[in-house]
This record gives sequence, structure tokens and C-alpha cells, in this order.
Amino acid sequence: MSAAQPSLRPYWAARHVAQRPMLSQEQAAQCRPETVLVQGNTAGQAVWDPTRPDDGAEDWVLLVDQNGAGTDSFLTIQAAIESALANRAHRTTVTIAIMPGDYAGLVYVPKTNGAPLSFEFRGLGAAPQDTRITANIDAEMPVAEYLNAFAAQFEDVGSETRALFARMSCGERLGTNRSAVMRIEADEVSLSNLTIHNTYQATRKAAAPKGAQPDHFGRYSQGQHQAVALHLAGADRLCARHVHLKSFQDTLYLQAPAPGQRNRAYFANCDIEGDVDFIFGHSTAFFETCTIRTLGSRQARSWVVAPATHIDTPYGFVFAKCRFTHDGADFGRNGQSCLGRQWFEGVRASPYGTAPDPSYQTVLASDNKLAGGQSRVTRDSLLSVGKCLLVDCQIGAHISHTAPWDDWSGPGYAADGSLNSGDWRARYRPHQTCAADLTHFLAAWPDLPKLGLETVADTVPWLGEFNSTHDAMDERHD
Repeated sequence: MSAAQPSLRPYWAARHVAQRPMLSQEQAAQCRPETVLVQGNTAGQAVWDPTRPDDGAEDWVLLVDQNGAGTDSFLTIQAAIESALANRAHRTTVTIAIMPGDYAGLVYVPKTNGAPLSFEFRGLGAAPQDTRITANIDAEMPVAEYLNAFAAQFEDVGSETRALFARMSCGERLGTNRSAVMRIEADEVSLSNLTIHNTYQATRKAAAPKGAQPDHFGRYSQGQHQAVALHLAGADRLCARHVHLKSFQDTLYLQAPAPGQRNRAYFANCDIEGDVDFIFGHSTAFFETCTIRTLGSRQARSWVVAPATHIDTPYGFVFAKCRFTHDGADFGRNGQSCLGRQWFEGVRASPYGTAPDPSYQTVLASDNKLAGGQSRVTRDSLLSVGKCLLVDCQIGAHISHTAPWDDWSGPGYAADGSLNSGDWRARYRPHQTCAADLTHFLAAWPDLPKLGLETVADTVPWLGEFNSTHDAMDERHD
């Protein structure tokens, strides 16, 4: 009996066959930076086209050299940031030029008080890998461990960074939101010719499931191993060119200022690698001619993207002329990896599917909670629908051809595109290709009318591809 036969499909699921939606030529033609990033604009934000060349003028340059070779240089990147903030006067832009080398430690770029200051961080090596910003930090790190490791580098910072660091230092554990090597809260930051590497190796036993065994490197393939390299923390107009981002889980976090608010990022000729949800968040982001590398080395089930785009934001992640590849490890190849899943952010109790307990009920509420009898889900969680489009991209053989898009908290799909067997989970949501899917899957839910979706276009794509080519070769990567 084949896996595709209805008798073997989980009865509780809202979707039983995976979808691979395609864009029309007209829809694909709209996937240009000048269109996507303008439509990512919110009233009051600057009109922005990062593809336009700048005038090349540098009115203020600060040099960072960890070897202290220059009399007017800084030993750390953070020291240069603090000097810029303290001495900016009427200046509006600063270039922080970084000599080649390994710069260990965190980099925080705070939102400025008063007049804004635009930062450009530029590596001065021959290639991005010549200038590396590194730190070992993860979501399950206790705050006491965080302070022991990093407090010294923030002892002499100014008020803006001091306030940011104080927010990072509260509570018991960091969580994903505070696990980044480089955190950007200031608008209009540019990065070029750099590597940002979260060197955490998924070795924290407390973050792994009970009884899990590590590999011979001490790495766990399952658990809460979020370790962000670059975090756009609510800021607008991030531009990254020739930047390498490296981690395992949650490498690049693109976070909106608040639910339903918009911010934008642009990545060109970048190299981004990881395994679990390693490009995720709410922002509108355009990726152009980038290499997106799935790592199979720690044998974690992999999704490239986990967008949580708000339903009213026109675009989420758009990839144009990008190459999706694999590190060549034995795990995760031959269709075993996914392009992504739509992040059902904050959910504890889902109204999707049919729960095995007939008394289970989920109502629209002001908080998310799984409770006996009546559970709760927020409007923000339901409207974080997740959008991702690919145009003219090269997709490696590691990505499933029949089921590139996975469900949130589902059992996954078989090679023929049929849903695997598995138990219902309280956080389940099937992948939704457009608003019509949402209203179809929740048609019987009494609280659907309260979402106010009457003006949302039913067929505008949330997920889709155009003119993808498929690469049968995986690369070998250190």
C-alpha cells in the first residue's frame, strides 16, 4: 500500500499533499528590488533603492586594526562605534573600515538618540573571509554565562549601547532574540566584504532533548540550538554586499519593529549558510545573486527559510538569481531538505486541523496558551503568514522537488509529495500558498470572521517560484 493512499494519511491534517506553487511571468516581473523594497515601505519611512550606486564620498572614516598598527585606529569594532556615537556632531554617516583579522566578541549597533547616524562596516581584506567577526553565543545560554563572557567589552560604552546591553542582560536565559553576534538596531546600516560567524557548535546538552546523543564532535542534531550570526532588530534599510553569514540554526534573523510594521533589507552577492530555519523573520528582504548553503554536517532536518511576514506586508523574502546549494555532507541530500516552512510565531494552540481530543477548542484571544478545554491564539500569530518567492534561482538536488515547502510542526512529506504519518501537534499549521488557503483551512473555525480578511486578495502568492533550474551537484564545503 503506497504512502499516498488516503487510508494512511493522518486524519487530523488540513493538507495531505504538498504544493509547489509557480508564479506567472507577470508576477515574477514584479520581483525586482525597486518594486519589492518600495512596497516594503511604511508611511514615514524613506524611499529606498539600494541598487543605485552611491557617490563614493566618505566624509568620515574610522579605522579598526586589532594589531594597533595605526596611531588613529581602534582595537575593536565596538570601540569605533562608540567613538562615532560620541563624536558625530552634525555628521550623518560614518565608515568603519576594518583591517583583516579575527575580531572576537559581539557587535551592537544601537538606535541613536537624536539625529540618526548611518554606519557602513567595510572589511579591508581581499575577500570576505579575511575579516571575521566571531562569537560563541546561543539562545539557551544563561544570562550569567553571557555576562561572564561579554560584559567586559561593554564596560566603557556610551549611553545608547549601555541601554541596549542592559536589555540583553535581563532574565535567566538569552533566547533567540538576544543570541546574535552582530545586532543592528540603527537604520541605514551597510555591511560589505565581511564574515559574521556564530561559532556555537550545537554542543549545549541542556538545549538537547532528554536522552539525545551527540555526534563525535559533541554536536546535537535536535533541540533548541538557535545561534544567530546577524540580527536586524527592527531597523530599516540594511544593505549587505559580499558578506558571509555562518551558523547552524537561525543564522540570519530579520525582525520587524512590531507585528504588522515593515522594515527592509537587501543582500547582494552574499554567502549564507546554516541548517534549521537559517533565514527567518518578518522583514521584507531581497536577496540577489547570493549563495544559500544548507549544512548537513550535524544531521539536523533542514529548512532554509522560515518567514513570518505579516499578511498586510506585500512581500516577505524574495530571492533572485540565487543558488541554493548543500555542503556535500551525506545527510540532507537527494531531496531530503526543504526550501522552507512558514513560521507560526508565538503559537501554542492551533485552530488548524482536527485535534484528537474532541473537547479541544481554540479561540481568538489576546495571548497564546494551550489549556485544557479552551485554548487561545492571537491575531498576530495567525496573521504572521510567511511569504517567500524565488525567481531565476538555481536549486540543488538536496531540496525536495515534490515537497519544497513544509508545514509548521507537521510530520513532513514523503518523496511522492504525500503527507507522512504522524501525530497531531498543538502548534500545527499547513503551508499556505495564498490567502485562499487560509480561509479554506479555517472555514469551519467560528472565529475566522474576527480576523477581518475581507479586503485581503485571495490569490496573491505567498509562496512561489519562477524559472527555477535544478542543479544535481552538491558542493564540498569546509
